[in-house]
Amino acid sequence: MSPYRNANKAFLFSFNRLKTLVKYNPTQIQQLNQIEAIHDRKANQFVQKVFAGTASKTSLPGKNLFEPMREIVKTLLEQEEKILGESKQQLNRIYHIQALLHVFNVIVVLAGIGWNLWYLRRRVDIPLRQLTFVGKAWREGKMDVRLDYSS
Repeated sequence: MSPYRNANKAFLFSFNRLKTLVKYNPTQIQQLNQIEAIHDRKANQFVQKVFAGTASKTSLPGKNLFEPMREIVKTLLEQEEKILGESKQQLNRIYHIQALLHVFNVIVVLAGIGWNLWYLRRRVDIPLRQLTFVGKAWREGKMDVRLDYSS
């Protein structure tokens, strides 16, 4: 009986952890409730045999306990794999979007740098060229030449 009690405790501990993990998925909770009902029914049958004195090592809940649960657990695992696959696909999409945003950010930064260089040239280089031109004209004695820039 001791191995049965230890195995039952381990099963209930794992089962409760699983229930906690899937507590927000009603379909999985329903399947776990089915598994729990099967487990409780088989455990009660075993306990009744123990109290009646008809229990033996061959009547321990084993294959006959786990066989009905096997299909439910298999379905539960398939659903979990499907959800996991969908989550991986969503993560891949997010990574692709993130990569595209990084590329877009680089393009925007480069465009901003280009625009700033063009604006700097327009604000500094062109007036400097005009100032140089006026300076050369004044050096040659053409004092009537004026700077054609207002700021």
